[in-house]
Amino acid sequence: MQELADRKCYHSGKGNFFTVEVFDEQEEKIEYDIFFEASKSEKRGTIRLFVQSAYVRDAKHRSRPALNRIGFYVILFNTINNKPIKIQK
Repeated sequence: MQELADRKCYHSGKGNFFTVEVFDEQEEKIEYDIFFEASKSEKRGTIRLFVQSAYVRDAKHRSRPALNRIGFYVILFNTINNKPIKIQK
């Protein structure tokens, strides 16, 4: 989560977002999906991120939403300004 702003984020189409592609200790790429939701916090100018689920993509977890890319800062900006987040097809 510390590197979320540097990662590619995707819109799930269900009101939340996810990111993939992290690296293990040996610098090998593993597909790790982190599904999260962003909401405006009570404290002015802050966003609350809620991790809904996170897991390694494997044979047990094959299905994934379409990869509708969205910038992390777009998620933050639109959330803090109460703007809808459009899904780019």
